[in-house]
Amino acid sequence: MGKRPHVLAIAYLAQGHVGPLMKLSQLLADQGIRVTFVNTKSIHDRVLAALSEEDGCGGEKLMETVSIADGLEPDDHKDSIKIKESMSRFVPKELENLIRKINSSATEDEKIKCVIADATVP
Repeated sequence: MGKRPHVLAIAYLAQGHVGPLMKLSQLLADQGIRVTFVNTKSIHDRVLAALSEEDGCGGEKLMETVSIADGLEPDDHKDSIKIKESMSRFVPKELENLIRKINSSATEDEKIKCVIADATVP
């Protein structure tokens, strides 16, 4: 398969931010770049349900979707202040743990080389 860059993509915790970054991630996967797309558990199931088999994960399964905890209750996702607090207090540690987990079990060629974050991600 050869060397492929590995990119991690994370969007802001609002569903309207996920779609555009998901499209960019799919375009990267279509170009042979391995992408780990990070969602929070609160919106992960909705995103997966919205993906069709055709649009899902690229021909060679180069795009993987994973979820991390966000520390929010279900009703908190309508509260922009609680979302903002979660993005600055809770999500960074969860994201760091995910990157460490992926990189610790990966070969040097499979490690995450780049993070693409929504402009609103702190």
